[in-house]
Formats: sequence, structure tokens, C-alpha cells
Amino acid sequence: MALEAVEPVRISLRMKNALVADRVLADPENGDEWLVLPMRDEYEWTEHLGRQLGMKKTYGPGGIHDTLMVLVAEMDDWLRSWPPRSDPKAVQALAHEATKFLTPVEVYATLLAGPGRWGQARIDEGCRLDRLAAHMQPMLEKALASEINRMLDDWLKWDIRKLRERRDEALKALRDAQAKTAPERPPRIPYQRPTGKERADRFKQYHPPGRT
Repeated sequence: MALEAVEPVRISLRMKNALVADRVLADPENGDEWLVLPMRDEYEWTEHLGRQLGMKKTYGPGGIHDTLMVLVAEMDDWLRSWPPRSDPKAVQALAHEATKFLTPVEVYATLLAGPGRWGQARIDEGCRLDRLAAHMQPMLEKALASEINRMLDDWLKWDIRKLRERRDEALKALRDAQAKTAPERPPRIPYQRPTGKERADRFKQYHPPGRT
């Protein structure tokens, strides 16, 4: 059986702009550089998203990258209309979808990678050791939903739609600068069609292969 080709994951330009919006707005003079940098790697997407969610890391064991990719794909869809969905119930459902299949080790690793306040959640005193994962998953889900809501509020406040125009202007400035520093090309020699006499002379001089 032939294996089907896996389509590469793609995200919209608006989502890419949203992922670096905090970096752009934090540096009014040089922040536009973040808008023109190519961003094709999924790990770059989750690194930027994790930073805006307050996470200390998004790589390594623990499945954090895969968890964040669930958010990237769904939130990209939300951003295609404006304002994006910010219903607390929808956000809670998204956080649940991203964390419901995590193993106990992955839940714990994600909690540790999150902001310091995630570690302040308390587990019921009567929690049994074999039920620890069942208690931690709702804690992670609630904490993640809270960070998503905060981030969506930031994107609305910043109106990330405006970053599209800033990106276009930054790209134009970059191309203009590259054009000024590019080496000049030698002048192109125009092609001159041979005259009838020249074609006749070439035909007389042509010898098919194998003949003398």
C-alpha cells in the first residue's frame, strides 16, 4: 500500500504576526525586524506562543510542543475573523482539547514549564497517588485557559490586524536596502540573428556524425 503524502502544516500571516506581536511592540525602533523574519518551522511557532503564555520552555520531553500545536492550529482559525473568539467556554474547551490525552508525566512537565503561578495550585489532601494525574490535568487545563484568555485580550488591545501594514512597509524597506547594496549586473549583450549568408556558410561547414 502506498503511503499518502502528509501535507505540511500552514498558518496564516495574521497568526504569524500575532505570534511575534509582543516582540514587535516591545521595541518601537527595531521590532519590525520580527515581522520580516521567515517563520516556517512549527517549533518556532510554539516557541513564540509559549513565550506569550508565560512558559519557561516549549521543547524537550513532556509533549509541550505537541500541546501548543493544538492551540496554534485552532487559534489560527479563530483569527481569520475579527474580533477572534474569546468566549471563556470556547477557551476552556480548547484548553481541555489540548491537554486531555497527556500522560501523567506530560501533565507534570507542562505544569513545571508554565509560569510560576501554575505551581501554586494545590492538590486536595485526600488525593491518592494513583489518582494524581486525574487531579493535575484539570489544574493544568484551568491554568492554560487563563493564560489563553489573557493573551487574546492582549491581541485585541494591540489590534494585531495593523501589523500586516507594518510588515509590508518593513519588507519594502528591506528590499530597497538590499537593492542598493546588490552588485551591478554586467550589461546584457543583445542577441543578433544570423543573416542568410551566415546560415548558409554554417550549413556548408556542418558534417553529420560518422561522416568526413
